[in-house]
Amino acid sequence: FDKTHNVFMYENLEEELNFFYQSILEKTLRYPFICIYGIGNALLIKNLAKHYKHLFVFESEIELFILALSTLDLSEELNAYKVILFDATAKDVEIHIAMIFDEQSILEYLSLYEMFISSHYYLKYYETSILSLNELCIKSAAVAIRNADISCFLPLLTHGQFLQNIPSMLESIPFQRILSQRKNQFENAIVVSAGPSLAKQLP
Repeated sequence: FDKTHNVFMYENLEEELNFFYQSILEKTLRYPFICIYGIGNALLIKNLAKHYKHLFVFESEIELFILALSTLDLSEELNAYKVILFDATAKDVEIHIAMIFDEQSILEYLSLYEMFISSHYYLKYYETSILSLNELCIKSAAVAIRNADISCFLPLLTHGQFLQNIPSMLESIPFQRILSQRKNQFENAIVVSAGPSLAKQLP
């Protein structure tokens, strides 16, 4: 119960937690990390933590950190740095964000950055803080990318990952199987190719 605004944090606890859990997970299923505003009762954080390498949790009210951590045990996630807590009102929060975003394992995926919220309560009463923090994170991400000169690094990384995955992609769909499945089903075929030898390949 929030005594400042005289409201409960959750109108329907189970329904709201499930909604935010599903909506965040659908958007970020293969992300290595996510940023989320509001610790809430920490149940959502604990459930989400198992899906990511890191979960960065921002909170404006230290009392809510204390209340949540005294209610639910997050010691394992905190010790393993799966869950990292930030005081969104701290004067040095920008420095902490910059340090995190500058780590190589995070830097490579900064283009995926998005700030999520943990409940409707935060959106209703902390919208200004969320927007301000989001701008700060975007600014820190831009600085980290600029300092790393990642503009030339990202395309090379993507190209490298593509080349690395080609063997497994080709193994997954055997060419002979495609031929047997598609044979005599279509009158026309579209040939996708590149290079000067294309004219020689086509009759």
